[in-house]
Amino acid sequence: QDYGGFNLVVGDFTQGFWAWVSNRHPEHPHRAESTPRLHTRPLGAGVYGLSNAALDTPWPKTLALKSALASRVAPLATEADKLETLAVLTQALGDARPAPDALLPDTGVAPVVEQALSSAFVRVPQNRYGTRCSTVVQVGPSASTGTAPGRWQVQLDEWTHEHSRLSESAPGRVDFQARQRRSETLVW
Repeated sequence: QDYGGFNLVVGDFTQGFWAWVSNRHPEHPHRAESTPRLHTRPLGAGVYGLSNAALDTPWPKTLALKSALASRVAPLATEADKLETLAVLTQALGDARPAPDALLPDTGVAPVVEQALSSAFVRVPQNRYGTRCSTVVQVGPSASTGTAPGRWQVQLDEWTHEHSRLSESAPGRVDFQARQRRSETLVW
């Protein structure tokens, strides 16, 4: 109860164990609990979605992002595979189109606010509010060791969006600028 609502995903690659943790109730994440506590769920193999609610809350933006991710979940054998996956996922993360009114969730905020928050890429410039960054993490066995146990490579690409512009070539989407990108590769 000392913290605002949060979602946390923790995992251990070597043990193959992942879990979701939140201090929000999974069935009504925007309502204060009379007895606050942590909620947990082990995560098996699969594709999950997480937004500003509970794990796998079926909001339109969460469903769209899960679909984009599911289309690219496969071993990334080549550098071209990794780049194509990055392109698909940044396109999905940069989608600034609001959901249709009929699909908007009811989280207790005004409908105009609900609409502004309904896209994967949130942009409310008049309130100086929106998506601050977008991150894609790709994990697999380290290229230097093949499938040797215990050696992992993590490719992290993150874009900061302080001055992002809507795309001129793709209405309703945000261009991910190279100058706003930070890329790191970790091997352990």
